[in-house]
Amino acid sequence: MKKFILSIFVVLLFTISINSVFAVNEIGGLAIVDLDVDVGGNTDTNLENDSKIDKNAKPGDVVEFSVKLENLFNSTDEEFEIESIRIEISVENIDDGADIEARTDKFAIDAGDEKTKTLSITIPDIIKSDIYDIILTVEGKNAENNTRYNILWNLQIEVEKKRHDVRFVEYEFVPAVLSCGTTQTMLQIKMRNFGDRNEDEIALEVRNSDLNINEKFTNIRLGKDYDKDAVYEKDIQLSFEEQFAVEGVYETTLNVYFDNDELDDQVKLNLEIKECEDVVEEEVIENETEEVVDESTDEEVDNEIPTVIIETSTKSPYFIPIIGLFILIGMIMIVSVILLKK
Repeated sequence: MKKFILSIFVVLLFTISINSVFAVNEIGGLAIVDLDVDVGGNTDTNLENDSKIDKNAKPGDVVEFSVKLENLFNSTDEEFEIESIRIEISVENIDDGADIEARTDKFAIDAGDEKTKTLSITIPDIIKSDIYDIILTVEGKNAENNTRYNILWNLQIEVEKKRHDVRFVEYEFVPAVLSCGTTQTMLQIKMRNFGDRNEDEIALEVRNSDLNINEKFTNIRLGKDYDKDAVYEKDIQLSFEEQFAVEGVYETTLNVYFDNDELDDQVKLNLEIKECEDVVEEEVIENETEEVVDESTDEEVDNEIPTVIIETSTKSPYFIPIIGLFILIGMIMIVSVILLKK
């Protein structure tokens, strides 16, 4: 009986010892061990839960979150790997009442290891100056025992807009390339007020000294934030004298001012005038065709070189004198005969 009881005691002690070992090995989980946030090139390091980012953001800034996670298990056994980990950032109500979110792909971390992941969001250009809540969540699981891990951090970021911030958002010449001799074009521009106040003394200036262009429009009114009248659009007909319309690329400067004379934004764009081509009179060369005249026409006969025909004879050149001589001798003989008869 005593041996039986002793055996049971040894078994229980061994079981407790084994469980204690595993209990030590399973102490751990998933944790955020470091968080750095870069706002428009300025970094705030070692942020904690329930904290506000020191660096204020402005419209258009990229905010980058660098999150370092650690698997706190100290066992090298694969069963302590945490997998299907995903980090998600959500900035609430920042985009005209909508959230902006960013998330990582799923990944795994072995026991005792660390991994750093980076997420980024862009502050909208059109936004109100305010403090916005950020929700940082981390999820993962142990596939062996189906244990799930969830981390939730709350942060805040302040967006601070400039008091005056009117900018060109669209601008182009139509057309941007002019043919030789053309002396006018259309400039299409679009401006928006990204600043923190309504504007009523905005000035727009168009300058090109080479083409003798200098246009200015003053006392333009603009709303702010999400107002429809925060946008200003204008088509400007530009003309210049023909003496300036020579080949070249002409840089044009666009300026926008607040209070009519304080420069707020400046952009440059090019207008091109093409080379004038010399006007060459084309000579019409008529192909002269040779006339083929029938041999029987009078015109051809008149134009022919006369042909000299030389006739040849088989008679001797002494033929005529010899005959004459014979006649003369015959006459002399007849006369002699008559004289003798007398």
